[in-house]
Amino acid sequence: MFSFGSYYNQGQKVLEADGELGEVWISGYNFAHDLKALEKNNIKAVCSGVDLHFAYPPHIKHLKFDLNDCHTQDARHTFKPAF
Repeated sequence: MFSFGSYYNQGQKVLEADGELGEVWISGYNFAHDLKALEKNNIKAVCSGVDLHFAYPPHIKHLKFDLNDCHTQDARHTFKPAF
């Protein structure tokens, strides 16, 4: 599994690439804004739960969910049912 700790600023791979699907990483705010680190790790898309107030270059896709930055946020409305 993953943990934050030092990975908040460094990012951490949580799923290996599978076929045409790339790796999945988790990180905090700082790593998500470090364009050199994103490029070094071949990260081509960023998914954020809140507005990061950051303009990514065109080669990095940014999917932004409409969520509040708080521990009580219910994110179920963001995703389609899985079953």
